Amino acid sequence: MGIESTCRLIGSIARGWPILLFAALLGPGSLNVVAQGVDEARATVSADLKQALAELNALNRRIADGKLPLAKRLKELENQTAKSRSAIEELRGQQDNQDVRLETLQSDIQTREKELDYLAHQMDDYIRFFETRVHIAELSEYRSVIDAGLDAASGEREPDASSLERQLDVVAASIGRVDALLGGKQFSGQALASDGTLEQGKFALLGPVALFASDESDEAGVARLEANALDPALQVMPEPYRPGVRDIVESGAGDLAFDATGGNAFRVAETEETLAQHMVKGGVVMVPILILAAMALAVGLWKAIELFGAKPAQTETVQEILDLLRDGKDAAAAEKSDSIGGPAGSLLVSAVKHARERKDLLEEILFEQILKLRPKLERMLAFIGLTAAVAPLLGLLGTVTGMIHTFRLIIIYGTGDARTLSTGISEALITTEFGLIVAVAALLVHGFLSRKAKGVIASMEQTAVAFVNGLSLRQESSAAQPDEGA
Repeated sequence: MGIESTCRLIGSIARGWPILLFAALLGPGSLNVVAQGVDEARATVSADLKQALAELNALNRRIADGKLPLAKRLKELENQTAKSRSAIEELRGQQDNQDVRLETLQSDIQTREKELDYLAHQMDDYIRFFETRVHIAELSEYRSVIDAGLDAASGEREPDASSLERQLDVVAASIGRVDALLGGKQFSGQALASDGTLEQGKFALLGPVALFASDESDEAGVARLEANALDPALQVMPEPYRPGVRDIVESGAGDLAFDATGGNAFRVAETEETLAQHMVKGGVVMVPILILAAMALAVGLWKAIELFGAKPAQTETVQEILDLLRDGKDAAAAEKSDSIGGPAGSLLVSAVKHARERKDLLEEILFEQILKLRPKLERMLAFIGLTAAVAPLLGLLGTVTGMIHTFRLIIIYGTGDARTLSTGISEALITTEFGLIVAVAALLVHGFLSRKAKGVIASMEQTAVAFVNGLSLRQESSAAQPDEGA
């Protein structure tokens, strides 16, 4: 009897207990029948139990026999699992290393892309700088390579090898140009002559200077950039220097005057002008400014002569006059005062004339004399101050009229031609310049002469006080002498 039979027996007993209970309820006869059935069931169960135990023992033996191989197999599987886990960990480490290397490569790629972009921008700046440094006479020779380099730098695509190659072509061209310029470079071309016509000739580049000799005329000189012109303009050199320029352009050797400014010395010479020409450019407003300046100068010279000629009365002279008055020599004192001259002499003459008056009356007379002489000393100084105030206003008037004239020319000719606008701008600036010059000079002269006039007046006041005080002391001493004798 196996495990299955035992299970069935237990199930039968479990299902039969209600029947036994029912038989017990029916009576003793029923119990006998049930007891017989139980004995039969017990015997069956015992047989089944023995069979089940035998099967269990056999099963235990089979389990014991199969346990060792299974343990060996389990050990093998565990070893394989450990190896697989180690392999997985190794693969994961390799993957992590690959990820790190990938991130490093991506970072390097981004760095290289930034460097490439930086180089592209630097090359673009170099090309644009090279374009500005190339002389206009040879610009046509490098125009194609410059345009190709600029197109490569300004494209919508990311910088690549082809764009860098086109930019490097510009660098190679610039290096070749430097090599050519080291020994001088000669080539044919066209330039605008002095009369504005386009003439064919030859160029010679000597560093930053381009010389041109016309084949159609005898003009030769420095080729330079002209505003609003696509071709170089010829700055014609003076006659003594033209043969040397032509020899250099045609043969590569000759005598040439050295110009450290690269041809700008001729432009500076063209702009030089005399003072009269500079004033004429100021326009009509310059006339009243110059008239005011001349009048202020004349008044200033006259007042300077007048004020510096007004000598103050010396202390010794005043004492001598007082001594003469004390001795009763009024005529001699008046003659001495008149010999001093100037405002101080006039003041002392009046003082000697009224020396016998009371002290308070004498002070009033002298003060009146000073007030009378003050306007004479300060006259015409106000005109110099007026000149200092009016001259800047006249300069501002010239500025306004000049700007109005400039705007009128802009309406007619536009803003392209600077020479056309130079007349109005010169008038605007020159009048302001001369107005400020006259104002500053007049202000300084007015301050200096005013201070000198105040000094003369102060000297007269000091002389008047010294005369009154000295006369009073001498009168007191004269009155005290009879008392002492008595």
